[in-house]
Amino acid sequence: MSGEKLKAAFAAAPTLQSDIVENVKKGGVSSMMTAMENHPKTAAIIKASLLSSREFLLVPSCVQMTASVYNSQAQGTVVGAVISQETLAFYAENKTEIDQLVKNWRMGPGGR
Repeated sequence: MSGEKLKAAFAAAPTLQSDIVENVKKGGVSSMMTAMENHPKTAAIIKASLLSSREFLLVPSCVQMTASVYNSQAQGTVVGAVISQETLAFYAENKTEIDQLVKNWRMGPGGR
């Protein structure tokens, strides 16, 4: 799982997380992508994920937004985000596995 490999990469390169954070402060997500692409271990993880570096960084945010809308609808409230019914259905069908992937992602550096 790329989340575990990413945690290991950050553990092996203690300054990598702070370097990425500094790049984001300077130039946003594109700088984060560049920093991750230029580090051999994170570049290998991204390549193995079969996603572009942009997708690799955006997927967790998209999943979180989908989960938020799904949970809000389950509680009978409406959220301003627009998520397709197909995406919500996919999330509902795969909620357990997706939630575990998100948990693994969050447990990486800086995770909660």
